Amino acid sequence: MRRTRAGGAVGFLVLECEGHAPPEQVRAALIEAYLAHPVILAKARVGVILGRPFWQLPDPKDLSQIACRAADKCFVHDDLRDAPDATRALHNLLEQRFQPDWDLANGPQLRLEQYTLPEGKTCFCIRFPHALMDAGGGQWFLAELGRYSPPAAPADGQPSTPEVAFSHAPRALPDGLAPDDRPLAPLQNHSLLERIKLCLGGFKLGSSNRGMRFAPLAPTPAPPLESQGILYRSWPAAKVRQMRINADRFAPAGPASHARYLAACIIRALHALYAERGLHADAYPVSLPLGIFDDPGAGDETIQTGESSGDGPSRRGAGQSASRPMPGNYLVAPTLYGRRELVSDRAALGRDLLDQLERYYARRGHLSQWAMVYFASWLRVGMYDFVFKRGIGVEPLASGFSYYGQIPRPVRRICGAKTTNLWGTAPLGTPPGMNPIFNKYQGKLNLGLAFNRPAISDELALRFTDLIEQEIFNEA
Repeated sequence: MRRTRAGGAVGFLVLECEGHAPPEQVRAALIEAYLAHPVILAKARVGVILGRPFWQLPDPKDLSQIACRAADKCFVHDDLRDAPDATRALHNLLEQRFQPDWDLANGPQLRLEQYTLPEGKTCFCIRFPHALMDAGGGQWFLAELGRYSPPAAPADGQPSTPEVAFSHAPRALPDGLAPDDRPLAPLQNHSLLERIKLCLGGFKLGSSNRGMRFAPLAPTPAPPLESQGILYRSWPAAKVRQMRINADRFAPAGPASHARYLAACIIRALHALYAERGLHADAYPVSLPLGIFDDPGAGDETIQTGESSGDGPSRRGAGQSASRPMPGNYLVAPTLYGRRELVSDRAALGRDLLDQLERYYARRGHLSQWAMVYFASWLRVGMYDFVFKRGIGVEPLASGFSYYGQIPRPVRRICGAKTTNLWGTAPLGTPPGMNPIFNKYQGKLNLGLAFNRPAISDELALRFTDLIEQEIFNEA
């Protein structure tokens, strides 16, 4: 569980705010959130007898001290108000803090960074391993951080209510985990034989397309990772309306129409990028992460597309928490193939992607992929690498891709700072090393592109981002 320079294990979310947040109050709110959800302080362990991974919770009598030490270790504040170029300084710090190794085995499992910027602006960044949670869980944690923040002071600076007394006294842990921290069990109603059949089916999901050739943008094998880069774009509500109009025109009605439209834009951008560099591909495979409990018949306002939106109901088993749990990455990712002969016809490409998605659900692909995750958790590291990293259990990709929305009750303020936008991304540890992640927040559409240097150059990543933007808002 130690994150190395291979990348891909730790994602992040950036929360942009108006107003100042006192760092000492942010640290106190973080301690309260740690105390309320001690799984964040847990150690990742593997059972001696069964060999299954599990979270080892801290001893309740030591919880307060552990939470305070974790805040000292995992909370950093940078005042960039006097920096010559605060925006560039913020970007550099976001990239640089990808780099240090993070001992995930011994936790804590979440880090918080605060950046004080000129013109009364503040940015927060949380970093977390995907084994702990996905983007929906990350937003949920930010909402918890806001809930434990003291109330904002009025403009005259006088406190409107008495100061919140943060209690760090020892507290008892509940039996097991809190409802929102309890991991879900998507296969709980399936027998061992059924799980084996599903897992075997998972290895055949992309068999009909595996003969297609494509030349990866990154060298194979990839050169050693030197650093990880980030590119970020944000578009206002007017641009989002244009994206929706285009999606209605070119993505047939069906599940996750906006996500499928953005996937088609990624494919067309890849096609243009390949053409510029003289590379050939029969098809451009990209992933489309979806929540394991999503209703494939629902629209974009209810389906939890991408890393998770939480917009509306999702299909859960009896007795499972109605709200999204924080720990756990409950995503499956069908690989969609954008065939070269369809790239020039946006409507035909959209129909073909929909057909692929419907076949995926018809073959119970979401359960098959989850069964593969279930059995993979029994594998030792060497066997896991042999099965999955050598291409037996995974399909090659031309690019990563993800899309997620806003949770139902997002964070509004943290220690007096009012939220204005949220975006994030995660590095991709396998070639090609580019991972464009879209999200919607407060009417805005955001894109965070993570890429691995030197396999992907800054020039190549920037050109890819420009092509994606052209495709999204192209009305032709």
